[in-house]
Amino acid sequence: MSVDWDIFYYICVVIILVNMAMGWTVLLGTPIYYGRLSRSFSKVQFDPKLAWFLFEVPNLLWALYFLVFKNASVSLGLLLFVVHYFNRDILYPLSLKTTTKVPLEIVISCIVFTFANGYLQCFGSQKPSSPNRLLQIVGILVFGVGIWINIKSDKMLQQAKERSASTDPTGKNKYVVVRGFLFDLVSSPNYFGEIIEWFGYWMVCQHAEALLFALSTLDILTPGAIKRH
Repeated sequence: MSVDWDIFYYICVVIILVNMAMGWTVLLGTPIYYGRLSRSFSKVQFDPKLAWFLFEVPNLLWALYFLVFKNASVSLGLLLFVVHYFNRDILYPLSLKTTTKVPLEIVISCIVFTFANGYLQCFGSQKPSSPNRLLQIVGILVFGVGIWINIKSDKMLQQAKERSASTDPTGKNKYVVVRGFLFDLVSSPNYFGEIIEWFGYWMVCQHAEALLFALSTLDILTPGAIKRH
């Protein structure tokens, strides 16, 4: 059975838009979330390392598909995309210290989002373009600052959780308030870094799919940061 890629493209766009709308329901007390705000309907729970791998792996699979089956060129934007998700899908799960299980609903919703977004970004990376070189240079710098903030903040969070667990006689993870770096300035510097990162990515790519991704990241992560505050 052949795939109508034009229809698939628009289905992916709709999926992103629906996720953007649903992102704000966390402020209304949605029964579906993860981490410290974890809630769910399902009794099926995933190990956090496995859950994060499943969340993000569609991005790498789409990149591989485009490179192998679509003879895609390795554009700068695609390279940055793969760098981020190699860290997020392979390195980050290995560093996780939390034992908090992830609900089935969250795993499914994240996979659906990354499946749609991964396709859009890989598709967009192959569109003919004449990018503004100055904007690209600025974008690389912004992306670099964003990914540095994101990785450093995640590392500080994991270290704080590890220290908390080591001092707790029950061995359980407790919620900890991290101090220093940007944690005294913004509610969730790890989210802040990722938002910056994807706007830098859009400056590099300069296509509509990248802008949609940057806006959806801002839209989806902001309510979680507000709730965690």
